[in-house]
Formats: sequence, C-alpha cells, structure tokens
Amino acid sequence: MLKRPLLVKQPEIGGLIREFRLLTELTQEQFAAYLGMTYGTVNRWENERSRSAP
Repeated sequence: MLKRPLLVKQPEIGGLIREFRLLTELTQEQFAAYLGMTYGTVNRWENERSRSAP
C-alpha cells in the first residue's frame, strides 16, 4: 500500500486557519497573540495573501 503525503492546496489553508480560529472562538487579534504573531499576519493567512510557515 502506498502512502500519500498529506498536502493541502494553498487556497485551502487560509480557510482551515479561519475555521480553526472560529471554532476556538478567538478573534484574529487573540489568535495572533496566542501564536506570537501579529494581527496582520493572521489576516493575510486567512485572506490567502501570504503563506503560513510550517
């Protein structure tokens, strides 16, 4: 049996990040602070203007 790598297409990543954030009931500002990121970074991720780092 072949194992396929788990890959998520770039346009889907922003939606997954937003969905997770909303499930945790956090604002973008709160989520960014939790991750040690800026609000702008999270906003760009969710709006697919930037790639998230692994």
